[in-house]
This record gives sequence, C-alpha cells and structure tokens, in this order.
Amino acid sequence: LNQHQREATMKMSSAAPLAIVSLLVASSSAFSLAPLRMSADHAPSRRALLQDAVKTGLASAAVLRLSSAPAFAIDRPAAKALFFRYTPRIEAGSRWFSGDLKRAVDSGEWDGVIKYFEQTLDNPKKKERSTTSSTVERDLLRPMSLLAGSFAEKGVSEKKDTLNKVITEFSDAMSKLEGAARGYNGKKVGGFFGLFANEEPDVLKGRPQTVVAKEAYGEAKKAFAKYVDLANDGLDFDLKKIEGPTN
Repeated sequence: LNQHQREATMKMSSAAPLAIVSLLVASSSAFSLAPLRMSADHAPSRRALLQDAVKTGLASAAVLRLSSAPAFAIDRPAAKALFFRYTPRIEAGSRWFSGDLKRAVDSGEWDGVIKYFEQTLDNPKKKERSTTSSTVERDLLRPMSLLAGSFAEKGVSEKKDTLNKVITEFSDAMSKLEGAARGYNGKKVGGFFGLFANEEPDVLKGRPQTVVAKEAYGEAKKAFAKYVDLANDGLDFDLKKIEGPTN
C-alpha cells in the first residue's frame, strides 16, 4: 500500500469503534428515557423494554431503573373517579347484604344463602370469554378492594392498608357464614371406602346451624360497618359519604 492508502485504512479502523460506541450510547439514552415516560397504568410494557435491554446488553441498568419506578400510585382525579365508580356498587351490595341475605339467614333458607357463594358468569352474554365469581365477590369484595386502592395516591397508604385488613375480616366472616349454611361440621366426605376422603372444616363445632350462621352474619356486618366508617373518614367535602349496612 502507498502512503495515502495506509492513512485512509487507519482512519477507517479508528472510526469503527467510535461508531459502535455512539450506537450503544444512543441505545442506552433511548432506553433510559422510556421508564420516565411510563406510568404505572402501563406496567406490562416494562417487560418489552427489559427484553430490548437484554438485546443491547443493558439488562442490569434496566432492572435498576424499572425497580425504582413508583408502582400503583394514582393521582387525585383518578382517585375520585374510582370513588364515584365503586361507591354505588358497594351501596347496592350493602342493600343486598342487609336485605336478601339477612332474610335468608334469619329464616334458615340455606340453599338461598349458598347460592350467593356459588361461582357464576360475570358476563353471561360472553360465555366463552367470561370470568366467574360469586355474588359476594362481585357485589362487595371486589368493589371494596378497588375502592381501598383509591386511597393510595402515592403508591402507599396507611388508610388503604387498614381497609384491606378490614376486608379480610369481612371475607373471613362471610366464609364462616358459607360454612354454616353448608352445615360443615368436620365430617369426612368423598373417597373410596373411607380412603382418600376429604375432611370438611368444622365450622359448626357442635352448635346449631342457625346460631353459627347468625353469629357469622353479625361478624360480617361489624366488619362491613367498620370498612364504611374508615372509608368515609376524612373524605373531601365534595364526596358523598358511603351508606353501609342498615340492620
């Protein structure tokens, strides 16, 4: 090679690493900006971002950025939207709880009580794609849980945590009511000549079915009323207080 060709070859050789470095820096910069534009409502897209990071050798940096982003935080307008959406459902569930359910418990209509715990289609018009849940889950537990989340404007909230604990108390009491309605007394059921039988939980513990069912209903009512009081505490002046169980 002559002098001119040697100089041209050296320039090309030195430019190649710089081009690669520039490409990596550009990829890194583009990726690092992505999490800043993401909101908590689009969390699933983080998986795609992480896959892209692996391809470009930036997986470690991606994990650090994604893990530090706030999760489940909502702003005040979104919180109010959730309140207006789920409060009517909770109040409708409260009327069912204080009406149809209480009458069934008081009269010992156990089949009527049990049906509220049976899984049914959430959307009967779309049987193939519909999820299932019980009346208790659909009309009370689910909206109660979603409303509790509306009090977490910064991702964490003592009020939300307290409400979730009360929801667990309510759920446990309703499970006890279901067990009483089904007459669970610890006996073994199923199996083959006594083998591989399942043992029911002993909900009744030797007490009358009606006594245990009414006791469970009372515990559920107490937890429900506690939830409503906590949810109503400190509400903005423009929000209507939730109406809880009446009797």
